[in-house]
Amino acid sequence: GKNFRVGLIRVDDKDGAPQWEHMCGGHDSRRKEIDSQGQRSDFWKPLTPQLKALLQHLSQEKHNSIVVGEIYGAGIKHPQDLHYGLEGKEYGSRITDISIDGQYVSFDEKAALCDRFGIPIVPVLYRGLYSAKRIEELTDGETTMCPPDKAGKFKGREGVVITSARERLATTPRLVSRAILKSLSVDYLARKDDSDSH
Repeated sequence: GKNFRVGLIRVDDKDGAPQWEHMCGGHDSRRKEIDSQGQRSDFWKPLTPQLKALLQHLSQEKHNSIVVGEIYGAGIKHPQDLHYGLEGKEYGSRITDISIDGQYVSFDEKAALCDRFGIPIVPVLYRGLYSAKRIEELTDGETTMCPPDKAGKFKGREGVVITSARERLATTPRLVSRAILKSLSVDYLARKDDSDSH
């Protein structure tokens, strides 16, 4: 799939009065809603009425609010070889994170907000104390996004993302950053004719 970010962001007008604008993109680039071929950009597809309502609830016309996730399925341009059961022009999205004024919310708050607004989050495979052994066990295996026989050429997992239940920072001698890790499946990386780069 594709990583996306959808936000409701303050943009002051020429007189300095606050205006609130939806912005969409991926990683660190903002995308126009209509692309050069006159089609709606994939990065704008997750901006459903439910997601607009969530962003408005978070913003209250006081806060910059951003939702991060993945869009997937055969209906997105340049899709990976994993369709997760969505064929033809179908696509779906799952939320991974929510931030308000640059601060990520805790897992429980994110899950409650997404449940309230009817927005799916990525599957949760394990919740508990950090365990390198448990991460190793969960990194490989069949996908849980759909029945494995509907996933596409590759039936397994891409891997797992590890976050803390309560947001916190990780510190090293040279870096302070959000505590988040990704463990990639060896089978996923070794598949033939892949269309992803890690």
